[in-house]
Amino acid sequence: MNIKNVLSEITVPSSLDDITEQAVCRAAAKKAVHARTMKYAVSFAIAAFLFLGGITVVQPVWAREIPFFNSIFEYINEYVTVPGEYGEYASNVLTASEDNGVKINLSEIYCDGENLFISYSVESKKPFSSYEKGKYNKRQLLTENISLTIKSGKLTRKLETTGYGESMVGTFADDHTFAGAAYYMDEKESFPEEFTLEITIPSLKLQSDSAEKYDRLIPGVWNFSVPVTVNCKDIKTITPKVAKRGHSIDRIVVSPLLVTIYTSYPDIYLKRDSIDYLVQCFSDKSDLPVAGSGIAGATTAFDKISRSDISGTLRIYVVDAKDMEKHSADENSEEDVKKYAIVHTTITL
Repeated sequence: MNIKNVLSEITVPSSLDDITEQAVCRAAAKKAVHARTMKYAVSFAIAAFLFLGGITVVQPVWAREIPFFNSIFEYINEYVTVPGEYGEYASNVLTASEDNGVKINLSEIYCDGENLFISYSVESKKPFSSYEKGKYNKRQLLTENISLTIKSGKLTRKLETTGYGESMVGTFADDHTFAGAAYYMDEKESFPEEFTLEITIPSLKLQSDSAEKYDRLIPGVWNFSVPVTVNCKDIKTITPKVAKRGHSIDRIVVSPLLVTIYTSYPDIYLKRDSIDYLVQCFSDKSDLPVAGSGIAGATTAFDKISRSDISGTLRIYVVDAKDMEKHSADENSEEDVKKYAIVHTTITL
């Protein structure tokens, strides 16, 4: 997960209908918190993980024959690039909000303490094609400027969603119905064990397939307030206790879907023109580095990797990419990465 290249925009393939196996997450760079290129081969599709969820709702006439109303998990499973048994861990919510003839059903939530997954269905009385006569992305609905706030006791904290949490990813079941899911995280710290999640979706948009056309607005405001309890089932926290030259691998949280790696380092990287802090991971599944995504601050960072991309052991290396470049070393070669690693550890899943 190389943070050498800082992303400043989000680009989604214009024909995502035909590209369901790859997506690149690009997040806006900030002064204090630096989003990093993670060579993301799995589809965080604007970092919205394609997780899914079961749902049972009062069905409108146009949706009665649509099978996903029994299981969104199964219905959009073919589009999932971060697979997992969400049904074993997610809780049914089954709440809805309606405005301007469009109803959004929030069906299931799964929070593992580090990550938050939500499945949705969207039902429109008007055909979606009536909003946009041209071609539009059939694999997502945009939720730009969505607001998520967690409240627990005296704690009130707004989740950052810019760049990765502003879309539902899934598929249109028909011209009136969309089934999808979204992924969110708390950049500051882990989620509290129990909290109230408040969500405001200020609009929906159909994403145009043409770069020359604007995304088509679906007007409305949809509000939700739901209780959430962290599901700790099958969660394992590992504390490697490895440190050298101010660099350390602090802890690794293994959940059923993701592995989150927390690291610390001196502030030398912020003093350079480029950001050279590199956390590189290898698994028995491939000779190439495991793809992932993450956020780096002044002296701390976290990286997230899909469990589906890991087999056997996960070997984690912290490297100064500038040092590797100086020695013409290949950051995609585990032999080279291991040679120049400042700290490293291995875990078995």
